[in-house]
Amino acid sequence: MTAGLAGPSGAGGRGWAGGLRPVHPPLVHAPIGGVIVAAVCDVVSLVGGDGHAWSRAWFKGGSYALIVGTAILLAAVATGLVERNRRTRPASAQRSAVDRHAVVMSLMGVVCVGDLILRNGHYSAARHTPVVVLVLTLVALVLTVVGGELGGRLVYRLGIAAAPSAAEGLAGQAPAARRAAPSSRAGERR
Repeated sequence: MTAGLAGPSGAGGRGWAGGLRPVHPPLVHAPIGGVIVAAVCDVVSLVGGDGHAWSRAWFKGGSYALIVGTAILLAAVATGLVERNRRTRPASAQRSAVDRHAVVMSLMGVVCVGDLILRNGHYSAARHTPVVVLVLTLVALVLTVVGGELGGRLVYRLGIAAAPSAAEGLAGQAPAARRAAPSSRAGERR
């Protein structure tokens, strides 16, 4: 299984580590969006209640968004695990940070699957989002925010998958280190 796409030429024409760009980062947007859309749809549906025919449509819309987001989450988890092994060393601080992110996002996935199971059980009779489903969706949303923030730290603070590997020199350092270091090319603008 390849966890990357052909990357750009980097320092010395070697490209990113192994010549591959990470696939995990672009995949994570769909699960995040799916949970956000589901939460909005569920709140609107519950507010509409039994008195509005559109409440069921909002409930179904939230369900579809969660189905798509959860399905793509499986691909994001798989590529994230492959990239974890390629881009971090065992027992390193970076690996521990990646593991924390993975645990939170995996827990979010479990909550989403539970949410979908409940939606399926309530789907035939529900005219709006059941409260228990909304609670699960909101728990998934909180986990998404926490996991997304942890993922952002991996990229923006630790520099994981943000630039070419450290073996290629300064470009592989964390973003803060790149800003602090002098330019290695004459006339290069920052």
